[in-house]
Amino acid sequence: MNNPAFRAAYSKYLTKLKSETGIDGLMSDDNIYYADWRACSCEHCRGRFKNEYGHALPPTSDATFWGNRRSEAFRDWIAMRFKSSGDFLVDVKRVFPEGFPLLTCCSSSDSYYLPAYGMSYQDFIENCNHVLLEMVGSTPSRAGTWDDRIPSQLLHLGIARDHHAPCFGLGYGFFQDTAFFVWAVNKFLGSDSWLSMLKGRLNATAAELAPLADDSEIVGEGYRWEQAHPQLFTGKVDTDVALLFSRATRDYFGQVAGDYSNDYSASCLNLMRAGISCDVVTDIPEFGKLHCLVLSSAVCLSAQEKLALEKFLNDGGTIIATGPAGHYNERSNPIDKTWLEDFGANVELDDLARPGGFPPYKNFKEPVVLAQCRVPESLQQKMRDGWLKVSVGKGQLLWRPERISEKGIADTVVNLLHARDRLLVRLEGLPLEWRLRQYRDGNRRLVHALPGKVETVLHASLKNHLSGESIVEKIKFQPLNQDLVLKSPISFSQVRLHSPDLNAARAGISGGENNWIVDSAMVSRYFVLECLA
Repeated sequence: MNNPAFRAAYSKYLTKLKSETGIDGLMSDDNIYYADWRACSCEHCRGRFKNEYGHALPPTSDATFWGNRRSEAFRDWIAMRFKSSGDFLVDVKRVFPEGFPLLTCCSSSDSYYLPAYGMSYQDFIENCNHVLLEMVGSTPSRAGTWDDRIPSQLLHLGIARDHHAPCFGLGYGFFQDTAFFVWAVNKFLGSDSWLSMLKGRLNATAAELAPLADDSEIVGEGYRWEQAHPQLFTGKVDTDVALLFSRATRDYFGQVAGDYSNDYSASCLNLMRAGISCDVVTDIPEFGKLHCLVLSSAVCLSAQEKLALEKFLNDGGTIIATGPAGHYNERSNPIDKTWLEDFGANVELDDLARPGGFPPYKNFKEPVVLAQCRVPESLQQKMRDGWLKVSVGKGQLLWRPERISEKGIADTVVNLLHARDRLLVRLEGLPLEWRLRQYRDGNRRLVHALPGKVETVLHASLKNHLSGESIVEKIKFQPLNQDLVLKSPISFSQVRLHSPDLNAARAGISGGENNWIVDSAMVSRYFVLECLA
């Protein structure tokens, strides 16, 4: 990554590639520390660590450095890993003309283990102009689910939105059913779609691979339907709710999934499964389009972020916070006055020290004890239904000490959001396992719907030789068979149901009082309700 000879050789190769092939764009793959914490101690990485951060890289036997989240030097090592991966793309970008489509592969930017790889699109986007999310594995999974990818996809969509860059998901499949489903998941989320087959990963002979169609031959249905209905794939997410992804907490506090990333994921998944459309943000937003901000175990907050949160509240925003919140600064150092203390909540954090070691974070005894908030009796008496509610300017802070991933806590957050949601278009009669995501384009509302679980049929013989698992050949969908009732806080003049399962759109019937009745019979895979105000 930091070897100047390798970077020069890579740039030379790209120059040759561009000259001899006339490529239209480049996906520069896996420029990360692919060997995780085992990489890298070459002279170039050691030199950069010493020259830019002032530290000598110690031997792996030094437990005061390796995996010690109280070590400033180890935090610098984490920061350098991310910076090195992002900087590599500087040389890649120089090879091509301004505006040349450039991206890199990235399966996640939110998981707790990513400091080991130095992988985050928050760094890559500084030199890329497209955002990619690799949908690792099968979509849907062999179990028929797909929404476990939601936390990563929403973060990448947020990064793309903030940098005005196109975003698309790269999914894998080998047959028409999975190709359609990869397309549908991406369109549901508001991103573009890319399908790859990777036949070389199958345990098959050339004769067994020959009957399989090529990528371009199995993607046609979804792409053609999108081409025929471009008006259904426009607009922005129709929400005033945002979830904060606290990168500082993940980078410098999150040693195991339970420290932070589980809570971030639980926030995304529970809101999605409750039919609440939301955006993910990486910075504290201004009050305006967004009225409500969800903070889940955001242990590390900078002074600037705390000021931005205060302004959001004073201007009329609502903050729903769960678990540890603002106990440390952006480098995970204790601070004199925690964020909650600003609102009269003197809450201490029980955060037990953990041993260092190499590889980092691998020598903890299970179960790992997570940091927990300790609420004094005097503060508990002020809380109602488990929540501390504080009016701040024109806004309100709601906080409770439990993490959102703890049993029952996500339901209380969802109930708060449902009680205040002024934008939500509700759809009754849809099975609970279906997922909804809403968009707004001018005076139109677009409600996209996709089943959250399907039945998969596995191929009789073909397997992914990397995982040893059978691949998905077919997907069985359960057709809808009853009328749907759309309820909205605003009045619509027309509602139409569009679906690849239908030959033509169906008009909804007004039921009065902002209710519309829509016939969903024979729709099974995907639909969009187009609502005209």
